[in-house]
Amino acid sequence: MIPAGYFPAIGPSSGKAKHYTLVLGRPYDELVRELRAIARQTGVEVRGFHQMTADEVARTTGLTVKEARMAQQRETGEPFIFRKATPARIRAFRRTARERGYSVQKGGRFWHFSGDHDKGLALSALIGFYRVAWGTPIRTIALGDSGNDLLMLQLVDRPVLMPKPDGTFAQEVTSQMPDILRAKQPGSTGWGLALLQALRGNGRSGPKRLPSRKRSIG
Repeated sequence: MIPAGYFPAIGPSSGKAKHYTLVLGRPYDELVRELRAIARQTGVEVRGFHQMTADEVARTTGLTVKEARMAQQRETGEPFIFRKATPARIRAFRRTARERGYSVQKGGRFWHFSGDHDKGLALSALIGFYRVAWGTPIRTIALGDSGNDLLMLQLVDRPVLMPKPDGTFAQEVTSQMPDILRAKQPGSTGWGLALLQALRGNGRSGPKRLPSRKRSIG
């Protein structure tokens, strides 16, 4: 969702338009329908955002109930969980989804069901918009903590891997990017410190941990 007029060189938007939107995802109703169909076909039980109450989403995510209701107002992409599914059943589910033209990616708390697109494609489009608008090379930074961030992290100049709440790092990312910069702390504090250091342009050779709050990042 891009503010109207933000990239005037890309294309005009009407005076009545509130946003200029590039829709990469499939319609939400379609995704919900296909998620259920693939679950039936593979005999796997799933529970999506559309089936959860706002209280349930809030408990799972740490959001307030009000924020959870807002998170459930989706245009595209369906977070979901597998219920009592074996690794073999999950692989079968993902394989069937891929054959039908959909993507299933593992996130931090949920799995994510979407069309044949990813964060890398979205970020690539946005980077292209900036390059056209500014007419100059740009430096890019991305932070992520799970396997569904891999393509986005591989795309940018300065990728940063965030730890999960238990302090571990996503193996799907570390196996592909063993030298990626690793943040010291999870959550918003770690995110803020990691972004500040990335903006200050410290070196990125070898696997590193960014400093904790007790150490200077200047």
